[in-house]
Amino acid sequence: PRHDRESHEIFCYDNTRAQDNVRASLCSHADNWIEIRDMDDGSLAQRIRADRIDVLVDLSGHTRNNRLLAFARRPAPVQVSWLGYLNTTGMRAMDWRLVTPFSELPGAEEFHTERLWKLSGPLWPWIQPKGDGRVIPQAPPSASAGHVTFGSFNAFPKLNPEVIATWVEILRSVPDARLRVYGVPGGTPVERILDQFESAGVAVDRVDLIGRLPYERYVAAYGEVDIALDTFPYSGGATTCESLWMGVPVVALAGTGGFARTSASFLLELGLADLVAQSGREYISLAVNLSK
Repeated sequence: PRHDRESHEIFCYDNTRAQDNVRASLCSHADNWIEIRDMDDGSLAQRIRADRIDVLVDLSGHTRNNRLLAFARRPAPVQVSWLGYLNTTGMRAMDWRLVTPFSELPGAEEFHTERLWKLSGPLWPWIQPKGDGRVIPQAPPSASAGHVTFGSFNAFPKLNPEVIATWVEILRSVPDARLRVYGVPGGTPVERILDQFESAGVAVDRVDLIGRLPYERYVAAYGEVDIALDTFPYSGGATTCESLWMGVPVVALAGTGGFARTSASFLLELGLADLVAQSGREYISLAVNLSK
């Protein structure tokens, strides 16, 4: 919507089958909307050349259903990677990757085939989530519960043993605190996580593992948590935005690359550097001190 429409013509190439409000909103800001799901990469590259695109931006990188093989055919003179894959594509045909001074450490160029274009503002735009389930409590949940509740809303595969061990130390340091982990599948993963807490002397009744929730209930769950704990080295993205949108502080560990610095870059952009840790020990300390 911020493009000068007198000097820019916007083409969007839709590789999904989505039919929702977000798609409708994006369509309204484009001059041309082309559905490409059924085009092969060669045909897509030909179409892009025919459209005489000057700058072609990839939103997928090495994720599911990407169209990098169309980019490999260099259908546009300037090709840019952004948003969907926070690392180098490894492709000589990709000219630039959009970053910020916070999202990548100095010297990151060494590990990219692309040149890095540093934005002056945040890396991600934030669009209000679907629906309007946003109800920020007047007081944190601890005011009525009598104890602090930590929470994680991150995708379950990001919960590695080092993350769990760190959360164990936090609960050991705040003896009356509880932890709520959302989006946990049943079965063996649940038993494995609980075993790690129990073997470290943390009673399993202090840890609530909750499965996937309908969206409205998921948004409301932020009102049950005082402090969100980010994962590492693969940090949160949308969940960090949602936490902050719902008024929940997020403790994050700043890693060395894009995937490991997403939450930290959001917090630094927002002036919340006091929530960003540089080491696992500092992460524990920040969470414990914040709980006080």
